[in-house]
Amino acid sequence: MVEILILFCIFCNFFSLLLIPLITGIESEEKVFNTASYDTIQECNIEMLVVFIAVCITAIIIKRMIKLPKETVSTYYFKTKEFRKIIFYLYIFFSIYTLINTNWSFNWENRGAHQFEIEGRHTLLQSSAGVFYIPLLLYITRIKVFGKDTIKYVIGGICIYSLNGIASGGRSNVILALFAFLIYYYYIEKIKKKYFAIIIIVGLGIFTMAANDRFYSENYGFLKSNIFKILQVNGSSWFLPMVKKIIIMGTDLDAWTFAMHFVTIFVPSFIWLRFGQLSYTRSTFVFNTLINTSQSGLGFMMLADFFWCFGYLGYLLYVLCFAYVIYFFRKNIYSSKPYLSLGAINMVYWFCNQRVDFGAFLKPFLYTIIFLWLLEYIRKKSLQAAKTKRQLRGTI
Repeated sequence: MVEILILFCIFCNFFSLLLIPLITGIESEEKVFNTASYDTIQECNIEMLVVFIAVCITAIIIKRMIKLPKETVSTYYFKTKEFRKIIFYLYIFFSIYTLINTNWSFNWENRGAHQFEIEGRHTLLQSSAGVFYIPLLLYITRIKVFGKDTIKYVIGGICIYSLNGIASGGRSNVILALFAFLIYYYYIEKIKKKYFAIIIIVGLGIFTMAANDRFYSENYGFLKSNIFKILQVNGSSWFLPMVKKIIIMGTDLDAWTFAMHFVTIFVPSFIWLRFGQLSYTRSTFVFNTLINTSQSGLGFMMLADFFWCFGYLGYLLYVLCFAYVIYFFRKNIYSSKPYLSLGAINMVYWFCNQRVDFGAFLKPFLYTIIFLWLLEYIRKKSLQAAKTKRQLRGTI
């Protein structure tokens, strides 16, 4: 099921501009940016089709080679009062900070316009709330921190996180939260496939109704406008032709640019800024500088990032990256270690968000693994300390 989910996201990412006019008759607004030649666009369409066929074949091979292990998941872990307090305070902190950073005006004008400027970058606390909130909710669900009240905390957190996304027009926020918990319940808590499909359809429908702006008001109709939003939410097929055009014009990147995704894992952006390095080379930022002349935010495309830095070899590296995501998921989804099982879910839903460069997938995944590992470390230390206290009391 996860393979189908990722392939669906990749398919929308690659071919949305072709499908939207064909299915709905609505011309995507993003097409106005695409001034690449017809031949370049056709060439990219063929290349994306080849890559998509390659990832489909890869998914089939890995699924047959690596069978899902027998379930070893236990949803109950020993907790102490001290650990519950730590999780509770983290939950309150992330909830309050997410609410503080919610766009209560619900005004989408110029949203994302300054996302590539120094003043527009998230602070460390904003980034933490954005990256760690959903993993924390998954962790709370996984080990039932608050007992019977756990579901109340989780539903409240999802509502706050989704409200923040809808208020700012952050479509991926809502979709990623939906994907994360569907994957969790499908594999760990177990829900039937038909309910899985129904929840996805209903969830996407509710989201698109909430996120519909001019497309619904201009009488495209309920069905067409919702299909448009579902396809457009991860659509980025115009980026690759534009990258090819930029390369022809003389702006090329190399493997070092791509390597900066790994360097910034250990040297986060706020450290670069603190010591005077205002920015570093990154394909997303270079693209925005060259293309974005309007007061609006731009996403990017993971495949375009690979191609810009490695050329046609980048297509192969992209397929290998996809293969590792599937491999990691199938190896760890039933792990008894929460940081691995939840890390596998986290890896999938971040990879589903293809409208980013590779770094925007890599960093949240690795940081989340570390975050969840730290929670488990604290839980075990808390439990060990509680046992030691009981033993000391028994000797007195």
